Amino acid sequence: MTKNLTINDLANKLNLSIATVSKALSNKNGIAEATKLHVLNTAKELDYKPNYWAKSLVNHKSNIIGLLVPSLNESFYRNLVDSFFATAESKGLNILLFITGNNQKIEHQQILRVLSYNPQGIILTSSTNDFENHKVLLKKIPKVIFIDPYSKKDNFSSIQINHANSVYDAIDSSIKHGYEKFACFCEETNELSENQKFSGFINALIDNNKELNPLWINYGKFTFDDLFKIVKDLKKNNQLPEMIFASNEKYSLKLHSIFNKLKLKVPENVDFICYDDGIENLTYDFPYCVIKQPIAEIT
Repeated sequence: MTKNLTINDLANKLNLSIATVSKALSNKNGIAEATKLHVLNTAKELDYKPNYWAKSLVNHKSNIIGLLVPSLNESFYRNLVDSFFATAESKGLNILLFITGNNQKIEHQQILRVLSYNPQGIILTSSTNDFENHKVLLKKIPKVIFIDPYSKKDNFSSIQINHANSVYDAIDSSIKHGYEKFACFCEETNELSENQKFSGFINALIDNNKELNPLWINYGKFTFDDLFKIVKDLKKNNQLPEMIFASNEKYSLKLHSIFNKLKLKVPENVDFICYDDGIENLTYDFPYCVIKQPIAEIT
């Protein structure tokens, strides 16, 4: 295995001090232009790659940002990561990506790993709003930003998405356009955002005096078979609502398949509205509405 060239190796090769080589590589003043050019050309010829981690240990700072997300299964998180990487690159920053799997213990371990790189900051899309276990670690990081949810009491910075208002406004607008009967399929998870979506849906119906039919209010962990049976029974018993709301991409994809299997036409038999960014990139063979999350504004 070829050994990576270090700044010490490069300095020895050039017969220069490490400080001089470091200044040249960092494009700093206090060094002759000819020397700087010689260092840069030699570094390129030898395929020298700077060790940012070692540099951060020496300088007690880095250009590294830690980014923690629950998963990359949903397009929202994939798009969020892509956008953060693009933004970071434009500002000369490096992103270290960690997947937490919606697990607090793993999340805590990943924060420890980020700390070892002396990061400039950390961005968390956490699965919980209980940060007691993380608090001591996070206060060692210069800049901490939470993306929905966040901890108010510890004065961490946060970027919030008002999921409840987003869903409320979508359902309220649908009611104003003449819809009367609504069903929802919301996933029960430890993510605060899912609870907020469900709350927004229910409150929109209550405030508009619309029916809360128990057959239409579905909040829980549903497999494809669970969802299929619910929709099939509604169709069989002539109890389909006018509009179905799906709280995330996972349920939207399952319901899309179920509509096709049951030969349900949208919007002729039932209308459909779903929540998440990225779904519009999928090929759906019926018209539908999507509540998009503002990826560009977040990053």
